[in-house]
Amino acid sequence: MEDEIIKKINLVDVSGFNYSGKSAVMDILREFDKVTVHPKKFEFLLIRMTDGILDLKKSLFDNWSPIRSDIAIKRFRRLIYVLNKGKTSVFEPKSLFEPTGQNYKNVLGKDFNSISEEYLNSLIKHKVKTFWPFEDFSSYFFRNLYVKFLNLVGKYENEHLLAYDDNFISLTQNYLNKILSKKLNTDSKTLVTSNAIEVFQPFEALELFPNYKLIIVDRNPIDAFLAYCQNKNYSKKYFKKEAAIFFKRYSFFHEISEKFLEDHKRILRINFENLIKNYDETLDEIKMFLNLESENHHKFSFFEPSPSKIGTLKHFKYPEIFDDYLTELEEYEQST
Repeated sequence: MEDEIIKKINLVDVSGFNYSGKSAVMDILREFDKVTVHPKKFEFLLIRMTDGILDLKKSLFDNWSPIRSDIAIKRFRRLIYVLNKGKTSVFEPKSLFEPTGQNYKNVLGKDFNSISEEYLNSLIKHKVKTFWPFEDFSSYFFRNLYVKFLNLVGKYENEHLLAYDDNFISLTQNYLNKILSKKLNTDSKTLVTSNAIEVFQPFEALELFPNYKLIIVDRNPIDAFLAYCQNKNYSKKYFKKEAAIFFKRYSFFHEISEKFLEDHKRILRINFENLIKNYDETLDEIKMFLNLESENHHKFSFFEPSPSKIGTLKHFKYPEIFDDYLTELEEYEQST
């Protein structure tokens, strides 16, 4: 029964590095019938985020302890609250003092919070009120004062959640399937998410969710930086400062990614420049990887492979700021 539920939905994540052009691939996938793509600017963070599913797995399943499992459940619940709630608004004063919400209830459905709570309750076996100080080791100023007061009067206690389940993997797979299926288009067989799985070490997430495939999009660093700077009217000095930060991060991210690079049957790597220059070939790779049919494709309805999308340095007003970045310039020239 569990395997049947898992197979109901084919999941595809499109991920990349900073401004690497993944939105182009997502737009191409919007052109196919029976494919639902999450809205632009919406990232599904629940798997890779700090305190998300992978962290929950480490504390409840891979290396269980009464301290870590209790705190992991509470932090996951807090993350669900933040992801579910609306954006900060002056019309909701409370939101000004909380982390910015991500509106998951609008994209994934109003049941996102209740389904998540149901999932957590399936993992929690007992709840006890007792002296349990560990979650307060990372508390802040006012909570620390309150804890010290409660200790002083002998009334300090916390709720200790005893959580473990041998079926953690299948429960988690079914939970993900359930929340992502809620707003799937009626005739869709595939859902496309954005940045759900890290590009650096994606294998644990792919092993946990066997119905997920991952497309990683990469791009030369200079075009990526200029995409980041699009519509920004910075001074030459500020552009130079931003370039230094961008390239340092770009280089570090790729160094880590290459360290763990290996082939995987559910990973497709796409170069943005190749997508533009060899559109039909790259499109065929995507279709073959995802088992998509040509007759279900409304070509160029969302994305056109215009040559103007690459080699953008010729339109930049301060090309000299890249003179010190010989490696980046070489990569730019080779790819464009």
